[in-house]
Amino acid sequence: MSAASPFRIFTAKEAKTRFGELLDEALLHPVGVSKHDRLMAYLVSRGDFDALLAKISALEDELLLAKAELARREGFVGADRVDALLRKIVALEDAETRDQP
Repeated sequence: MSAASPFRIFTAKEAKTRFGELLDEALLHPVGVSKHDRLMAYLVSRGDFDALLAKISALEDELLLAKAELARREGFVGADRVDALLRKIVALEDAETRDQP
């Protein structure tokens, strides 16, 4: 493990020849795989991957809520209010039509 990396890095050759060890390490923490001295990939446990997907989903939900709140603050009118306003307009037009000779 290098000082700059918080996790173990296997070369591609090491990953190929010591795959079982690579999998065991990945159960504990992410493992990097390098090729020609360049970090190319990470191997993570299923639990870590599922946690990452759950966090992404939660962040997407938070973003949608924040966008909805911003729209509300900026005066966005929701579907219920639009429907109510349209019903009022139609009712007024109907009343005007009935009142005309």
